[in-house]
Amino acid sequence: MHDSHDISLLIITALAVTVPLLASRFRKIKLPIVGGEITAGIAIGVGGLNLIKVSEALAFLQDLGFAYLMLLSGLEADLCVLKRPHVDVSGVTASLGIVLPVLKEKHLLDKADGQCFLLAALVADFVTLTLLTFVASTMGKSFTLNFVLVMLLGVAFAVTVKVRRVFAAVPLMRQVIDALVEA
Repeated sequence: MHDSHDISLLIITALAVTVPLLASRFRKIKLPIVGGEITAGIAIGVGGLNLIKVSEALAFLQDLGFAYLMLLSGLEADLCVLKRPHVDVSGVTASLGIVLPVLKEKHLLDKADGQCFLLAALVADFVTLTLLTFVASTMGKSFTLNFVLVMLLGVAFAVTVKVRRVFAAVPLMRQVIDALVEA
């Protein structure tokens, strides 16, 4: 006998396969695949038919999927676009969870405009998550430790960017970095 958690995973897996296939079949509607996936999630979730029961496995897959999406977003982002004046995307207030799949689907990630939109969403999400972390750490009992850890993460990021620039300036290291990127 199957429990409701197994059925929930089966429903989600089936929709993860069928929604993109259906969305690609009905191109006249011009709904991005991620829009179809969100709609399906609403339909089967708490706001709709309430078919999904949360389990440890589902919570793990949710966290893994989010982490994977954030990693892919970072891999696709070209920070050099920030140095070039291109498109004003100050009005963009969409999450990476929506922006990245739509840009990929529309083949815009290699274009300057697509990179500008991706970076705007990346910065917005990063700042939001940083502020949420700060607020959450001030509400807890271990404010000092959490605050120091967040600051250390920021310092580690800045040091990584600086070290990359130093290594990129050395021709031999530049070749190694390029070989690693292409591998």
